[in-house]
Amino acid sequence: MLAATAIAAFASAGCAGGQRAGSPEASPASRAGRSPAPATPGRPPARPARAAAVAVRAASAAPVASAAPKASATPVSSPAAPVPPVATATPVARATPAGPRILSVATSPDVVHAGEHAVWDVRTSPDVVSVTATVSVYTLTLVRRAAGRFALDFAVPSNVPGFFHGTYNLQIVARTESGATAARTVSLIFQ
Repeated sequence: MLAATAIAAFASAGCAGGQRAGSPEASPASRAGRSPAPATPGRPPARPARAAAVAVRAASAAPVASAAPKASATPVSSPAAPVPPVATATPVARATPAGPRILSVATSPDVVHAGEHAVWDVRTSPDVVSVTATVSVYTLTLVRRAAGRFALDFAVPSNVPGFFHGTYNLQIVARTESGATAARTVSLIFQ
């Protein structure tokens, strides 16, 4: 009797003839989640709960687009309690020392000759607004290229007398808007 009921439920779900629910051979009615026509006369009627379970399995096993909404095999649960936010690392601002800083000074070429092109590049803290370079009695202002970056490129005159050849101290001074200064001295060789 139980076997007859299972076969009737299977047949009423559209899977007659030994076809698996959701298989390509299954009837379109079973794939769409609809029940076919009522059971044939002489067979016991299918139990509604069992037929619905087979129809749900058939609808979820074969993903076929249809106009009828598909039944979901997963139970619908109530909304979960809100999850507390996860703590994330917050970037920590580094404390900068008070006043301007000269981070680096680069001179190119290392040894300057008369008639050559020279480049001075100075990197500073972002609060610096001007940089000057003093050699002997000459003071030159470097051009601000970006925040914290100053440069000067120039051509050394070709008619510099030989008695000017030697090593010089290049005094770099960085100034902030408030007037605070930072200084660095580098050696400059002229031949």
